[in-house]
Amino acid sequence: AFQTFQNDDHITSHEVIPIELGRGCKFKCKFCAYDLIGKTSGTYLRDYQSVKHQILHHHEQWGTTRFIYVDDTVNENKEKVKVLANIAQSLPFKVEWIGYIRADLISAKPETELMLIDSGLKAAFFGIESFEEKSSNLVGKGWSGKHSKDWLLQKRKNWGTNLTWQLGLITGIPGQTPDQLLKDTQWLIDNDMHNWSYFPLWLEPGFYKSEFSINSEKYGFKFPDKSRPWYWENNDWTFDIALEVYNEVTELSKDKMRLGSWAIGRYASLGYQFEELMNPYQMDLPWQEIKIKDKEFVNNYISLSLKH
Repeated sequence: AFQTFQNDDHITSHEVIPIELGRGCKFKCKFCAYDLIGKTSGTYLRDYQSVKHQILHHHEQWGTTRFIYVDDTVNENKEKVKVLANIAQSLPFKVEWIGYIRADLISAKPETELMLIDSGLKAAFFGIESFEEKSSNLVGKGWSGKHSKDWLLQKRKNWGTNLTWQLGLITGIPGQTPDQLLKDTQWLIDNDMHNWSYFPLWLEPGFYKSEFSINSEKYGFKFPDKSRPWYWENNDWTFDIALEVYNEVTELSKDKMRLGSWAIGRYASLGYQFEELMNPYQMDLPWQEIKIKDKEFVNNYISLSLKH
């Protein structure tokens, strides 16, 4: 059995629909405060046949072919990726999906790259976190600081306009410097890295329960301002400086990117093909038309709901 949408949700055939694959993550990045991290592999995933039946149900009910796979790491192991590819190839229609992917796992198991493409992957979110070696090691993403730039350059060339990504990056991790982050941002721009999103490192002891928050003293974080419990300091950074650098690199990037993965899913639900949204720069998209379609989508849903 699985939970699904109902007729009074008024799903349209072009909507990008969420489907949950699992609830948890076997990894435990030090900045991450999600409750279900560090899970034992294989203990938190849905039955694969149930996933296939839900995809078929959505298609039979509403004509759906596009999904967001709700899962912290869709490609956490080879078997899972292979099953998703087999499901996609067995269906009488083409599946396309968006989801969280670990780039280092594709690098470690390159045979899964084709499987992901066969499974219908169109837009990935890669948590790179940092291109700097010390900081990437500290958070538990050591591959990023050593190999991610070369790997991304290769995939940017190989995948071309067929598959896009959004890169998740953090400002303020010990080991980084503001100058290095500005140079990394220019590298992203110069090499047309689709889309990237920076976030200032967020900690809050006693509430935001990441490894960094729980054992803050061990990692050199102090919280000197009780009126702002999220304000931290260490030997390299303060939260305010991390926020300032975040604003600077975000401003530098804003007109140089294509749409991010989740935004593609949102606007594709208005009736656009993924390719129409993936390839132009954000600033070149028909935003006036998108705004009109967005309003029509909401008004149509309200109208149908009132009639139901």
